[in-house]
Parts: sequence; structure tokens; C-alpha cells
Amino acid sequence: MCGRVHQNGPDLPGISSEMDASEEELARAYKENRNGAPGEWFWIIRRHPGHGRTVHTPMKWGLLPAWLKDPSGWKYPSNARQETVKTNGAFKLPYRRRRCLLPIQLFYEWQKILEEGMPLKKGQRKQPYAIAMKDRQPFAVAGLYDTWIDPATGQQTNTFTVVTCGANSLMATIHDRMR
Repeated sequence: MCGRVHQNGPDLPGISSEMDASEEELARAYKENRNGAPGEWFWIIRRHPGHGRTVHTPMKWGLLPAWLKDPSGWKYPSNARQETVKTNGAFKLPYRRRRCLLPIQLFYEWQKILEEGMPLKKGQRKQPYAIAMKDRQPFAVAGLYDTWIDPATGQQTNTFTVVTCGANSLMATIHDRMR
């Protein structure tokens, strides 16, 4: 599953801003992101662990689990398969306690172009599709988040991953997974 989304920003009715983020994090996440990719900052919606209110918080796309000792060489997964979130080590704890929503206007998916029923080998061309609600209203996709704390500096890094599942009949014509 490819990871590209369009997010307008944090202006969501009925959701409070969580302003414990740094000014740098807020600035990176507050812009409209028409072709946002993993590794970039987005607004996610979550329950605040302290007071339980629903808040939106800027986080970096690509999960860095709290239990990880050294992030060098870590792959920062942008997607988590719904079938394995309960058992996969990277997602187990966030699945139990740190669920979130990623509000978006649309996401992008690429369909492999086939030649005689088989994918092209060299440079496999793909057709991009923008997937949105029929009425163009924003919607949310499921996610998991975590906070990693650098043992040397104490600096927190907030990250998230998007949960995917098998495609429904509409999406299956483009890709075998969906958000």
C-alpha cells in the first residue's frame, strides 16, 4: 500500500488543539499537505491520556515505538496490517492503548499497469488514483501512535502509522489493500 494523503490542516470542528507540541512541530503540521508522504508531519486525532478529551496533535508519519532502544536502522513503518496489529511487536502496545485517526481529504493509490494480464517487469508503470468521498467531505483513517523518548537527551518524538485492511470490492480494482 502506498502512503500519500491530502490533509488541509487542523481546523476540525469540535476538536481542541493539543499545544504541548513544539513551535517547530506546529509549523510543520499546520500547512496544507496535498501530497503528504511518510516522514512528514500531519495532524492526528486522539484521546489525551491525561484528561481524556479528544485532541488533535501534530505527529510524524512512520511509527517509532516507545520500547525501541536505538532508532538507527529502524524502518519507521507507515502502515500496519489490521490482521497483525495485535501480535506484531511494533504495534502491540499502541494497538491496546494508543489508537488515533488521521483526518484527510483524500488518499492516493497506484494501480499496476498490466500487459497481457501480467505486471510489466522493467520500470513497472503505475496509474495514480485519488480516492475521496463522493461528496468531497473529509474523512478519517485508523491509526496507531506512540511516543519515543531519546535516552540521551530526553527529547520526545511523536509518531503514528496508518492501519490498513483488505480492499473492498470498489478498491480491489485498483489495489489489494486499503486504508
